[in-house]
Amino acid sequence: MAFHLESECSADGVVYWHLWDEDGCTVDAAFDHLLELVDHKGSCPSTVEGRAFALKKWYSFLQTEKTTDIDATDDTLLKFRKHLMSRSAPNRSDDEQAHKRTVNGDLRCIYKFYVWLQTQEHYSKGKRIIGTHGCQIISTLVQSQMPAVKRTRQSDYPKIFHDAGERSRHRSSHVLDERDRSALHEHFHAHCSEEIALRNCLIFDLSWEVGLRRASILSLTIGDFDSARSTTPADFISVCPRRQKYGYSNRFPVPIHLAARIVRYIDGERAELIAATGSDAREVFLSSADGSPLSEKGVTVDFYRAARSVGLPLRSGLHCGRHSFADNFVRKELAARRELGLDTSADSVALALAEALGHESLNSQISYLNNLRSLVRQSEVFRNAMHNAKLANENAELRAALYVSARSSRLELR
Repeated sequence: MAFHLESECSADGVVYWHLWDEDGCTVDAAFDHLLELVDHKGSCPSTVEGRAFALKKWYSFLQTEKTTDIDATDDTLLKFRKHLMSRSAPNRSDDEQAHKRTVNGDLRCIYKFYVWLQTQEHYSKGKRIIGTHGCQIISTLVQSQMPAVKRTRQSDYPKIFHDAGERSRHRSSHVLDERDRSALHEHFHAHCSEEIALRNCLIFDLSWEVGLRRASILSLTIGDFDSARSTTPADFISVCPRRQKYGYSNRFPVPIHLAARIVRYIDGERAELIAATGSDAREVFLSSADGSPLSEKGVTVDFYRAARSVGLPLRSGLHCGRHSFADNFVRKELAARRELGLDTSADSVALALAEALGHESLNSQISYLNNLRSLVRQSEVFRNAMHNAKLANENAELRAALYVSARSSRLELR
């Protein structure tokens, strides 16, 4: 049975929507719901239109499932979600994440429809259709049942896709400079054991120099760095972290000097930790307590505390290293393009940065590009400062090494 949707514009310009089946019978629940959105809630026309089309899809699906609106369950929503993902349309995006976000919009409309339907006794017929517990559809959108319940986006809409890249939590992070990096290194060496200090410094430098996310760094295994043991000289080795956002399998270049430091850590301090704990973990970075793979939460706490201790702004942490990588990458890319006479437009550089960060969509890097255009204007200044930055990097590593040596000497004297 086909369902039909039509809009009608009143004399005062208000648009109303009408859904009916192939027999010409109005879908009363949908009609009343859309009418309330227009006449009582004053919803904007685009909101009402979106709700109307979502309901048309929903009732068409219910008909194919041979069920009714008041008999829908969480399982019905999951089947509807799968159905929407499999639908073909001329204007459908090839981007699966974008398609998931479109499906999520329809699902939210259905959840909100059922919140309204539950309040209409002549439609709900005494059934507990939607609520926080013991209902056909579980959702915290119905607050009246349990006012004290903690609501989250996931609890409001449990059956939407929660990995669709919506409402990114990224904010414009503090961009760290060499002084910040040196301060963090020195903090770890001053307040942690040598193994933990080296481990945390390497974790930070993988974010700083490679641009890896926390989860990707912690998923790296000792086998990922076997190529760094080769006698063949190379500027980089390539790694493919097992854990990447959205399940990507991008490869990232790790500078050989950083890879060599990681190999020394694997063969030295990490090997001693393995011997002491009896761990058989393959991950590079392990807990000093029992040799188990480091947790993301533990790393977040460690770096947040370190950042606060050295006076970095609020919300500074490991992810700031990724923002700093993006900033440094843009500077170097601009310098190289100017040197070769290539395109230095913001859009062109953004494409190169997307590849370096492992982004499939340019929208994902908005928070990394806040100062791109100013960098385009300032790139000549950066080119003159490149040599000083390299010296500062070498100086930071030397200061950290001297600190370790001095501390070891003091311990021997005791």
